Amino acid sequence: DDDDDDDDNDGGGDDNGDGTRGGDGGDDHGDAEAAARRRNNKCTLIWEGNVAKRSFAKFDMRPCKSEEQARELLNKRNVAHYWDLALNDAIQDSMPGN
Repeated sequence: DDDDDDDDNDGGGDDNGDGTRGGDGGDDHGDAEAAARRRNNKCTLIWEGNVAKRSFAKFDMRPCKSEEQARELLNKRNVAHYWDLALNDAIQDSMPGN
């Protein structure tokens, strides 16, 4: 079943037009943390190839508040291993010398 209506989805778009979401701009500490996260944010190809059957009907962004929530979202489509690959890549990148 490719119907994702039961998943929480706020649209996944950015509210500010700059890749960030919401906020009133009044919290300087929060702004600095958000800026640091944006500097460290990146997109890395972790797997490429063909699969016998599609796991998703369409591609869209789903905000997740925790690693567990992200993995569970993928697990619903039997592709939790994608999360494991991404997490392993992130751990390797955080190691000294990378």
